Amino acid sequence: MAACLPASAELRGVDMDATKFPRAAELPPNCAMMQHNALRPFPEPMLGAFDMVHVRLIALGMKKGDWEALARNLFTLLRPGGYLHWEEVADSSWKCVPPSRAFDEWKRTVALWAIRVGRDPLMPARLPLVLRNCGFTDVDEKTWNTYGVEDMMRGPMNKVSTEAVRPILLTILEDGGSEVVQSVQDVDRLENEMRQDVLNGTLVGFTYTWIWGRHP
Repeated sequence: MAACLPASAELRGVDMDATKFPRAAELPPNCAMMQHNALRPFPEPMLGAFDMVHVRLIALGMKKGDWEALARNLFTLLRPGGYLHWEEVADSSWKCVPPSRAFDEWKRTVALWAIRVGRDPLMPARLPLVLRNCGFTDVDEKTWNTYGVEDMMRGPMNKVSTEAVRPILLTILEDGGSEVVQSVQDVDRLENEMRQDVLNGTLVGFTYTWIWGRHP
């Protein structure tokens, strides 16, 4: 993005995990990184200082009450007329064609665990309502489905559908397991069945959503 904007533009990257930051020597001169938990108020010098705030793919780390708290904090960063642009993938949008028993079992296991740990299964579908309640105007959204792309993103989606299974199931197992996942052997079974289904031609897809709103 820095290469597409005037040199006078100032870019700030924010994450609560500083290990994800690029090395300072790799950053453009007009870009800086900051460690901060965005669920907490931002420092005073940042308030009302930004023309645009961009949020991307944080749903996995969000509890039910976090969405509104974060939206309110992001609102404070924007100048009047500034925009928030938010990108997410909904857990409920994942599909599998043709149907896969292993995928359905995995999806149900993950959904029940997500509810158990306090995540909101209705997000990001209700995010536009949250933004309006927090004061944003001109709120709108646009969605893309991976099945609507020319090649249906077959390569990347096959990779996601196999490589995402194990780490998520291991997290569930470490958190006490589920009716399906009680041991590493259960994880192995689901992972192997999913890989076999993908090799047999099953294709996983999902809906990608952009939501945006303006500070009046």
